Amino acid sequence: MTTERERIAARLADEGQTAALCAEADAIRRREFGAVVHLRAIVEFSNHCRGSCLYCGINRDHRELSRYRLAWPEVLAAARRAAARGLRTIVLQSGEDPELDRAGLARTVSAIKAELGAAVTLSCGEWPRETYRRWREAGADRYLLKLETADEELYRRMHPGMSQANRRRCLDDLFDLGYEVGSGCLVGLPGQTAASLALDILDFAARPYDMVAVGPLIPANGTALAELPKPPADLALRMVALTRLYAPRAHIPATTALCALDPEARRRALTAGANVVMINFTPPEAAPRYGIYQRAACGSTDNCLDCMTRTFAELGLTVADDAGSGVRSRAGATDAAHGT
Repeated sequence: MTTERERIAARLADEGQTAALCAEADAIRRREFGAVVHLRAIVEFSNHCRGSCLYCGINRDHRELSRYRLAWPEVLAAARRAAARGLRTIVLQSGEDPELDRAGLARTVSAIKAELGAAVTLSCGEWPRETYRRWREAGADRYLLKLETADEELYRRMHPGMSQANRRRCLDDLFDLGYEVGSGCLVGLPGQTAASLALDILDFAARPYDMVAVGPLIPANGTALAELPKPPADLALRMVALTRLYAPRAHIPATTALCALDPEARRRALTAGANVVMINFTPPEAAPRYGIYQRAACGSTDNCLDCMTRTFAELGLTVADDAGSGVRSRAGATDAAHGT
């Protein structure tokens, strides 16, 4: 008897399924969210990291990387710029900085909430429960912590010195503390199979994640995987589509990494189930140094906003006028698996 994991893997591996999966996912996205897309402003405030993830360009072993930490007033100024352009969610992202000023981050979250009224998403890695509690009490609404892969053996090989069990402990703490929680996976890890990726889809279906970020692995310079070939764009799009099928009410971004795969891949993701776009508001003197992967050169924040606005119009989409709160964990519901 064919298992659900085997059915997912078969659809994922079938190159002829791309158009059908994308159309199916697009219909579900329109049913759940309508013809709107949510914009998020991302501010990458530190590229220091204690992790040694083999694929990541800011891992601690990349000795040639120029490191930085933004001062908190710089972070607040970037958030103000985003709010002035109409963005209602501010994403504060960093490496897992061992010297992170946790109190300073809490104060900055509170300032953004008080002054701008924006939703605040944090993405700063693994921390003790009490640290997450502190940030939540400061006003943080959401937390993004990608599992990267649900395949335990693959996780172990890609993350020396790290524990998938601790990653899951962090996710449990975040749910318990009332965050809207985001997770996600990478497509294209060495040794990854369709069966491995099917585990990710099943994880997305089983837990009430409010956001699921599915992105391709873009080999970063200065890492052990720098020479790894990029995954096919259509494989990444089938993963986005299947994620929509199995987690129909989760927010799914058309990730910036897709641009590095194919100039059209991000646009295509918006017709394959994605309903969120991140716009980078990191100060221009720091942004090139947040080299988690080799990014496509897409110009300034203004250029990116203008380009995406044109894309939305061409696809019949409009920008949502709300902050796009999650609907899965808030309802305490776990979506049943969809698709065949």
